[in-house]
Amino acid sequence: MNAQRRPVFGETEPPPISKERMCYVARAACGHIVIAQADSRPSSLTDFVAEGVSGLTLDRIPSQQVRDEGFCTCPRPVQTDAGL
Repeated sequence: MNAQRRPVFGETEPPPISKERMCYVARAACGHIVIAQADSRPSSLTDFVAEGVSGLTLDRIPSQQVRDEGFCTCPRPVQTDAGL
């Protein structure tokens, strides 16, 4: 069985350069994009992860798809004063 090896950050070679501009995106639990960054330099992924995307799903998609999808418009939880 020829199982495809899962990419490992910092070890796996980056994807080949595409003629189409690509972006790294982070998606919330709802599946919508909440953060996007152009993949325009070798450190793009490292810089993107450093922005603090913990708990979000990361993906690399064409820039046009980011423009087509737009950003998350889901209602946010209301912040309450906890009496502090």
